[in-house]
Amino acid sequence: MRQLPVRFADKQWLQIKDVSEKNNIDQSQVARAAMQLGLEILRGDIPKGFEVNEYVVINNLKALN
Repeated sequence: MRQLPVRFADKQWLQIKDVSEKNNIDQSQVARAAMQLGLEILRGDIPKGFEVNEYVVINNLKALN
């Protein structure tokens, strides 16, 4: 497994922490699962009318707020 140098906004960190604590799951496992789910969406389930790069930019902004 490779380590990815990524920083999470407080919002995502708190959500990861919350899911982890409520379900007694390691935070790294929650973050990896969330990453996998997000990548699956980016690879195929982008809403019509959006390009992948637009969808990433929009959702990155949502993540920071």
